[in-house]
Amino acid sequence: MNCDTFRLVKPMRSAAFTWAGRASLVATFVFVPALWAQDQSPGLPVFEVTSVKPDTFVPAPGHGRVPEVSCSNGRFVSNASVWRLIAWAWNIGEDNERLVGYPEWTKNSFYLVEAKAAAPVGEEQCRLMVRTLLADRFHLRAHEEKRLIDAFDLVIAKGGPKIKRVTDPDAPVNGPGFTIGGASIQMLDPRLKGWTMDQLAHALAVAQLGRKVLDRTGLEGIYRIEMRFSRLDGSGDDPHVATALHEQLGLQLRGAKEPLDVVIIDYIERPSQN
Repeated sequence: MNCDTFRLVKPMRSAAFTWAGRASLVATFVFVPALWAQDQSPGLPVFEVTSVKPDTFVPAPGHGRVPEVSCSNGRFVSNASVWRLIAWAWNIGEDNERLVGYPEWTKNSFYLVEAKAAAPVGEEQCRLMVRTLLADRFHLRAHEEKRLIDAFDLVIAKGGPKIKRVTDPDAPVNGPGFTIGGASIQMLDPRLKGWTMDQLAHALAVAQLGRKVLDRTGLEGIYRIEMRFSRLDGSGDDPHVATALHEQLGLQLRGAKEPLDVVIIDYIERPSQN
């Protein structure tokens, strides 16, 4: 199997709100940036009412914080970090490679954010309104670029795929998906009956490959995914993740240059008080 030599590359407290109250990217080219900043936001929709307050919640020992970001019927609520708030506004999920230039404090500073639109809005409209909120309250200035990064393409190995497509609506759930160093890891929603290839590529981030993995298999639909591979230190009897992909799933990783849309933080500060 021909692929680059590499080493192996892990929520939200439910809260009742009241209205009272650097990612590492190897870039070789930069293409036309689409600028977006506070002084360019007049055309973006705005919330009618907003509230931003520090979240002073301290998780109990042994318990993690459960962050939440949601928008429903024109009402937006969040108790997440500033980083996650920005990521939600640009719909980039947990994709660290796509958010660049953020100060470290945005990762560990949490705020209770509440906002209400004048009328019900869809999620995409709500994301634009959160961008306006970030510009207004956090003085965020950001722009978007397309960069070429070193990545791994997930492709079909010689001999063809060894995974089974799931078409039966009554099929059993897929299960954890990955067993790493002998421990089962529930990577995706446990109710899923199978994974898309895009979901598999995203889940491979747990292997800490050092590069983003992109689906280039051309396989559509969902497939049953069960794969065993070694821990990051290579201990145990299970194979390296690249070997496991090839032998168990009939897939492989191929080094590639891939374009990636990134959001670059030009300026941000801690929010103004209500």
